[in-house]
Amino acid sequence: MAAALSVGLASGALAAPRASHARCGTTYTPSCTKPRVSYKRPSPRCVKLGPLYKLPNIKFVSNAGLREIQVLMGKSLKTIKFKKLGPTQYVLKGFKVHTTGLITGAHQITIRVKDVRGKTVTKQLRFSICASKPVFTG
Repeated sequence: MAAALSVGLASGALAAPRASHARCGTTYTPSCTKPRVSYKRPSPRCVKLGPLYKLPNIKFVSNAGLREIQVLMGKSLKTIKFKKLGPTQYVLKGFKVHTTGLITGAHQITIRVKDVRGKTVTKQLRFSICASKPVFTG
């Protein structure tokens, strides 16, 4: 009896059919592409040293599904993780970076996105802090 059962399982006769949940890369779906990051370029003008710098809206697209988004500036500023297949699009709106403690000059924010297949794309967003004018006290 056990031999007959194992033969049935080995041939797949008793196994339930599995549905494919892949959004891309199969016979009946489009080919998978690497994730894309798009945003309106910030002004090349320097920004005043203040409490916050607001990033432009950043759009993430992956036809396989998004797994993780990271915003870094030396250290991780924000991490967003998605479960299972994840969305195919996501927009990061109104994200602000603290500028107190930053020195005058150019700074770089790294934006990293990973899709469900493990493919990663990295973009850099640059901004600069203006030199403050000295205050005349006398």
